[in-house]
Amino acid sequence: MTAKVGVCANLCLLASVVCASGEMLVNNRFADSGLTPWVSITRHNQRQLHIVRDGHLTIVGDPENKNNNMITLTQALPGLTQNAHYRLSARVRCHIPKTENKQISVTVRQADAAGKTIEYTGVHFLPGVNAWTEQERVFTPFPQAASFTFYITTGNLDAEDLVEVSEVSLRPVEGKVNLFLVGDSTMCEYTALNAPREGWGMRLQPLCSPDVLVVNCAVSGRSTKSFQARGSWERVLAQLRPGDYVVIGMGINDNAPKATRPQNHTETGGEFEGNLKRWIGEVRSRNALPVLCTTTVLWQATGRKSPQTDLGKYNQAILEVARECGCPAIDLHAKAFPLIAAMEKPQYDSIYMSQNKDYCHLTDKGAEFYAKLFVSLSKEQPIPFAALFK
Repeated sequence: MTAKVGVCANLCLLASVVCASGEMLVNNRFADSGLTPWVSITRHNQRQLHIVRDGHLTIVGDPENKNNNMITLTQALPGLTQNAHYRLSARVRCHIPKTENKQISVTVRQADAAGKTIEYTGVHFLPGVNAWTEQERVFTPFPQAASFTFYITTGNLDAEDLVEVSEVSLRPVEGKVNLFLVGDSTMCEYTALNAPREGWGMRLQPLCSPDVLVVNCAVSGRSTKSFQARGSWERVLAQLRPGDYVVIGMGINDNAPKATRPQNHTETGGEFEGNLKRWIGEVRSRNALPVLCTTTVLWQATGRKSPQTDLGKYNQAILEVARECGCPAIDLHAKAFPLIAAMEKPQYDSIYMSQNKDYCHLTDKGAEFYAKLFVSLSKEQPIPFAALFK
């Protein structure tokens, strides 16, 4: 382990490099390239808060940094291609004795033409891990994004804290069949800060064939109504290429109470089915292939083995739309229900966020359970969809 370093040191400079092959490598191994330097937004009396040693970017806590508890390093990026997919990855090692309220993230800031932030897209690391940990995320630039900046951010570091960052990279993902996921909080991406909460879409990529790229577009709290209204569906359509697949798994938030969540609520027998049919048509108009999926299983908040049944009409509507439109349907709910009903309480507690009395959202074990179930059912579908999975 590298010994604790002082905050005054020469900073090795490094910037993004676009290779002849088109692969974009950013700050790989933090070698000294003499190009555009990292800029530290947070300094105290011009003291350097980061150095490069042994090929690693090292960030140390600053006890005198009273006004701004975030140490942020930035690096301008070249323009990214709209509707292209990029894989952001980084390796981090932390030496943080007291982990409470500590933050470490590597993100890409996407901003519009006026410089207003659209989103910080990236990966977050848990403090206190003394071994190298690698995380990655695939993302697509927002259509309105005009500038992109790398951010390495640490929060609330104490004087004895040290964070090492290595092998940060951003690479375009090409030559893959895209498997888009459209859904809600049971499917979407979460950061390490939300652990153990995960969406089952996070566990799908390792179960896919090598030539398949999972693009998780699911958004927490969305229904067919709000996913459309908030522009998320348009982003999916903008990225579609012929031969891609779109898995649509909605229903939980469509079932939200109309009185308290009118922005999400849809009625079966009309609006809900209409939204699904419109989406199927729009996917097919781009020569891509839609796949419908029923919801995960929701249990009563008490954890009793009596399932909530008000989702039944939405899942039935999903299957009816699939039959009417000749669209593949993965009946995740019907397959999962008897399996979960047969579990003892400690077992099904482990797949839901039961520590919060939450029997809707999934843990890492729950995400893996549903992802494997989805793949098992998908393999029963006709080729070519079945061939997407190992």
